[in-house]
Parts: sequence; C-alpha cells; structure tokens
Amino acid sequence: MKSMRCIIHVVAALAAACALVPASAQDYPTRTITLVVGYAPGGFTDLFGRLLADELTARLGQKVIVDNKPGAAGTIGGAYVAKAAPDGYTLLVGSPPHVISPLLQQQQGKAPYAPAADFRSTGLLGSTPSVLVASPAAPFSTLPELIAYAKANPGKLNYASGSVGASSHLSMELFKLEAGKLDILHIPYKGSAPIATDLLGGRINMVIDNVLFYAPYIKDGRVKAIAAVGRQRSSLLPEVRTFAELGYPAIEAQAWYMVLVPAGTPTPIVNRLNKELAGAMQKPAIRDKMAGAEFSSSTPDEGDALLRSELAKWAKVVREAGIKAE
Repeated sequence: MKSMRCIIHVVAALAAACALVPASAQDYPTRTITLVVGYAPGGFTDLFGRLLADELTARLGQKVIVDNKPGAAGTIGGAYVAKAAPDGYTLLVGSPPHVISPLLQQQQGKAPYAPAADFRSTGLLGSTPSVLVASPAAPFSTLPELIAYAKANPGKLNYASGSVGASSHLSMELFKLEAGKLDILHIPYKGSAPIATDLLGGRINMVIDNVLFYAPYIKDGRVKAIAAVGRQRSSLLPEVRTFAELGYPAIEAQAWYMVLVPAGTPTPIVNRLNKELAGAMQKPAIRDKMAGAEFSSSTPDEGDALLRSELAKWAKVVREAGIKAE
C-alpha cells in the first residue's frame, strides 16, 4: 500500500512538472530578453542584431536589448550564451565564426563550447554569398585558367584573407583542396579594405570575400569575377556562375545568420522565436538596411542541420589543410 502511494505521488509530481513547461512557454516572454553579439558595436553583425532587437521588442511585447561581448573571434559571446539558462531569455546572433573559431581553439585544447551540441537554432534568417575575385593583373581570367596556372606554377600565386581562420581563409583552403591541393600562398590581412587596395594594385592575386563588398568593383571592371561561392548565383551578380556550375559542387560557402539559444531551451519557446524572427525579417526596416543579402526562412530543425553540416565541412578543411590558430 505504501509502495502504491509512493508511485501515485511520483506520477503526480511528474505530471505537474510536465504541465509547467507548456504553460511557461505559452506565457513567454515575461521579462527583458538579452541578445548577445560577440563583436564590438558598429560592425555588420552588431547592426543586424540591433535591427532584430528592435523588431523583436515590438513583436514580443518585452524589451530586447543587445549585449556586445567582443573578443576571441566571437567565442566570448558564444561561451556566455552556452552557459546561460535555457529559458529563452539569453540569445546569440550566430554566423560562421560561431562554428569556425572553436575548431581552431580546439587544437589547443581550449574550445569554449561545442558549436552544435551546446546550442539550438531558431532557424536560418539569411545569408550573404561570397565570390572569388582576382586582380586585373592576375595571369588568369576564368576558373579553369586559374587552376591550370596554379598547377603549372606551384607557389607563385597568392591569396588574401581577413585573418587566419576567417571565412575568407577557410573558403579558399576549401577551394584549394577540392581543385587538387593547389599550392597557393596565404597572406592574412586585417579586414577587407586593405585587401581591396592591394588587390586592385596587383600586389594580391585573389580573394574570396563578401559579394556585397566586391559587387561594385566587379561591375566597373576593376576586379575579375572568377566564381560565385554560394549555393546559387547572387542576385547582385546573376552573370557570375557558381563553383557548382563550373564542376566543383563541394565548394560552397556563405555568411549565414541565425539566432541561437542554449541547448535545452523548450521547443515551444524555440518555435515562438522562429515565428517572430521570420516575421521580423519581412520588415522593410531590416530588408532595406541589408540590401543585397539573401533572405531565408527555415525551421529550427533545418537550422540545427545547417550548424552540423557547417561544423563537419570546416572541421575537415581545418584538419586537411593543417590550419593552426594564431
């Protein structure tokens, strides 16, 4: 009899606990939400985060504030969110460095978080594709010519990137591996502006970088467009074929954006955020200020799948190219 009473109490307790989850999710949110940006104020990710915060504040009926936590290539902010309570009140603006930076730090045994396992995605929001561009003085004008020249002249070509481990670095290393382990020298810089100066001046042969930045240079003929690095042609450069169209389907990279929450966040809260973020991305206030970006909407599960695929892709590149953290 005593045993039966214990079972009844346990069942009742479990039922009460389960009942609390949908109720709390249904009431969400009831207080201020923090949207963490892992970079200093003023950059693109910060701008995007502030636009989202404003729209979410209006849609959720609670204040959403941006908290900049710069440093360690975005991983300080990521680590902060990974350790936060999984209750929907601490969010992270995620982009490719969220995956790439821990891969490099893991080599030194100090990865601050697991990019996929420690987070849940609320769904893909948008992306900005990249493009491989070359100096007007480069000894090639097409992808076949580039590959042929690199194979015939190992070590004589070079390329720039924003830094060691940047998307521009790993994207080029992916190209080198897929095109037959090409021998092309990497020269890291500190940002796109000095790269563009040296590219136009012929001191750098090529770079893979954001379409938004290089579209004007391509359209006025100051640089050569070799191949688009997105899954499809960019709306800004519809005449530039993708690597897939040119015979290299594995060479695909884009600067994606999504809002992430700590693993364990209840599904009803994740779904609510997915719905409100998708609505926010339809607003002119965001679309007008992100002109040229490719807007997307996906389910949280599709966002999680993207995180896992990005992790697998870049882990392979880091390993096979022997990329080391600075």
